[in-house]
Amino acid sequence: MKLLHYKLLSLSNNPYFLQTAASVSVATISTILTVIMARRLGVEGFGQYTMYMTVAAIFYVIQGGGYKTVLFKDIATPSQMADRTENLVGYAFGHLILVSLIIIGGCALYFKHNFLGYVLAVLAFGGQAAAGLISSEMRAHGQFKSDAWWQLCVRLTGAAFIIAVLLLDYKESCIVIGALAAGQIIILWFSPVRFRIPIFHIPFHNTWGRTGLALMVIEIATLVYHRIDVVILGWYLGAQAIGNYAAAYKFIDATILLLTPAGVVFFRLARKSFFLTPPKAAKTIIQFSALFIILGVIFFGLIIISAKTITILVFGTNYIESGELLSMLSFSLLFMIPNIIFSQAVISMNQEHVYAVCSCLAAVLNISCNFLLIPILGAEGACISTGITELFLMACFLWMILHKLRSLRQDSISHNPKIS
Repeated sequence: MKLLHYKLLSLSNNPYFLQTAASVSVATISTILTVIMARRLGVEGFGQYTMYMTVAAIFYVIQGGGYKTVLFKDIATPSQMADRTENLVGYAFGHLILVSLIIIGGCALYFKHNFLGYVLAVLAFGGQAAAGLISSEMRAHGQFKSDAWWQLCVRLTGAAFIIAVLLLDYKESCIVIGALAAGQIIILWFSPVRFRIPIFHIPFHNTWGRTGLALMVIEIATLVYHRIDVVILGWYLGAQAIGNYAAAYKFIDATILLLTPAGVVFFRLARKSFFLTPPKAAKTIIQFSALFIILGVIFFGLIIISAKTITILVFGTNYIESGELLSMLSFSLLFMIPNIIFSQAVISMNQEHVYAVCSCLAAVLNISCNFLLIPILGAEGACISTGITELFLMACFLWMILHKLRSLRQDSISHNPKIS
């Protein structure tokens, strides 16, 4: 009994277990919620909901301004002073509020017919961005247990509000998004860390802002090549195609969400060791990379074997086509899963500006492939484009990591002549 108690206590203090448990819970809630919405809204309604959220997701990256990663990276760096946290968090929230207001104004001018849906989606993502800043601060201080509970509470609140309106038999996508926005904003009042006074400023004018700009470019480019296929599918094939493709992609999203916590823990380890003991950073990168390459093969095998069965089981017989699309998308996991670690390694080594260039090239490649393949192959063309893009990114990551490790090795030799 004492041994069991000791093991449970050890798990409760293990950062990887805590973050994984939180992500599994969030992924489970998201999957259940997606199934409920897909069934209640129908293929076309679910496609309209996906369109609103996809466009707003691009705005979400601009709302965040890269500050979520800047917070984690800056506070987790051993050389940084604690008093810098106050100003940094204030700058982050000031940016979020100011940019959100500008985006809402832009939506009023551009999306005249679907104004409400896009504005509600922007508000929902604004609440999510604020929750993400809170989460980053806790992670940077090593408060993984508090952060795990915070992630769970944020997701549960949004899910509860959506389920409430669905139970009241509201099937309009705008009402569902509005419920999500209300939940995401209300939960902020129960933040586990105190709010700082927002510092309003010209976006991206200081050192933090410029670093955030590079990270924001990475996020936007990543979002574009992960979601532009939905927009192009809508142009060529309509909401029906979006609904089928979105249902298949939800399984890919859930898989990545499940494994992302290891990337969070890895980043903190790599960031600290990169500054204190560079050789240890190289060892950490190799170990995590090998593990995630193996996981990529395992998840690819599991999904390609069961794709059609689990799609029909989860979403129903109306989504038969989604199973075929999921089989094709599963090939991308061979590259997506290792890229979780590779991308975090690149940022921990201060290579975000090179990463930004590579991510933009990846976005251009993905858009080109989608415009070339979707008119010919339909949604299958979008699946192929995703795989090509992830393979290109993996090659870029490996080049950046090997180049940086080689530089570190040369610096080590020059400072320790006896080694040579």
